[in-house]
Amino acid sequence: MPDALTFAALVSAVTFGQALLSSSVLAARVRHRQIYLPLAMFFLALSISSASAIIKEPLFENLSRSIVHFMIGVSFPTDMLLLPMFWFYVRGMTSERSHIWSRRDLVHLLPAMFGLVILILLLFTPNADRVALFDTGRDHASGIQTTLFVLILGLYLIWLCQWLFYALAILKRLVIYRRRLKELFASTDYYELGWIGWIGVLIIFDWLWVVTVFAIEAFTDLSPIEEPWLSLLDLVLVWTISIWGLRQIPGLASEAAATDIADKTAPKYEKSALRDEQIKHLAEKIEASMRDDQLYRDPNLSLSVLSSHIRARPNYVSQTLNAKLGTNFFDYVNAWRVTE
Repeated sequence: MPDALTFAALVSAVTFGQALLSSSVLAARVRHRQIYLPLAMFFLALSISSASAIIKEPLFENLSRSIVHFMIGVSFPTDMLLLPMFWFYVRGMTSERSHIWSRRDLVHLLPAMFGLVILILLLFTPNADRVALFDTGRDHASGIQTTLFVLILGLYLIWLCQWLFYALAILKRLVIYRRRLKELFASTDYYELGWIGWIGVLIIFDWLWVVTVFAIEAFTDLSPIEEPWLSLLDLVLVWTISIWGLRQIPGLASEAAATDIADKTAPKYEKSALRDEQIKHLAEKIEASMRDDQLYRDPNLSLSVLSSHIRARPNYVSQTLNAKLGTNFFDYVNAWRVTE
């Protein structure tokens, strides 16, 4: 039976292969490239981090220490890229705009740039200092070694804050996204991103595990065994994201574009501010479309389809549903379906 560290190395090897394969598949996609490319970068960064985890195991103890130290250094920027790239993917999947990049997004890359600076410093660090830093527990002190230790510790603390921040941001984004889906679609199953919510929960669990282990090691004499549990959790994460990420298709942006078209083709008199009589008139038209035309039977019914059918602006239809009928589009249509 393999020991825990050997088993962890095997799990990391499987994670490495799956992440590299997923990155290659996603990078080759042309449609929705601006959404899938960040996920491809996420998997590429994860494969590099997994390779770094593998090469540190006892199985590679005879490997040149310079190579091991280099791989450790490479993992600093790649680890800091994981959550920002996954966040860009989630934001793209839940956005109503096709082009979602801006200069402000560079802020998300600052931790990775900090990690890159540490990697560059490592490349110019004498071998004796690197060995003392990574292998022998800082058995001799030097200025550059102390500087690197402080920088790496700072990067680790940033990493802990980063994971919690993005996990909470992703969960908040999904709540807003689901609310928006109910305003635009009568059937949301095709567009649901519940699996991303579970990924956010797993990230928080991962964060709690790492913080607990860090606190135990820092304030007690205990040394809890992290492996292979973190490696197994990483494997669960990469398989889940691979299975769902490769098959998920964005739909919110296309529906938002459809509502824009319906908005532009609405009659001119509908493009003024809604008055009470107009709200009443629209409510009657919406009711008639369901009662007489039975639009609720259309499994692909959306706000843009209903708006085009009654020749009204989508935002006015949504406003009428909320103000006059006291419901959103999803609940309104499905109430008709339940009644039938």
